[in-house]
Amino acid sequence: MASIFVSGLTGKPGITVAPPLSLLPSELAGITVTVNGAMAPLLAVAIPSQGQNGQINIQVPLRETRLCSPMARIPEELSR
Repeated sequence: MASIFVSGLTGKPGITVAPPLSLLPSELAGITVTVNGAMAPLLAVAIPSQGQNGQINIQVPLRETRLCSPMARIPEELSR
């Protein structure tokens, strides 16, 4: 598991959580994350109130745990 703290997320403040009792999605609240090119399953995305950091919680893909370089794709409408 990993948490990514980001600035510049916009949109309606709140937390979007992956649905329970199902496979974790690769997209949540319009956001995707790759780790060394592999899509990371998302647990939660927190869009903050103005001026605060957001948070993206992921499950690091098993084959990518050695040297991680996470990259988040944030849609333009969710970034400042």
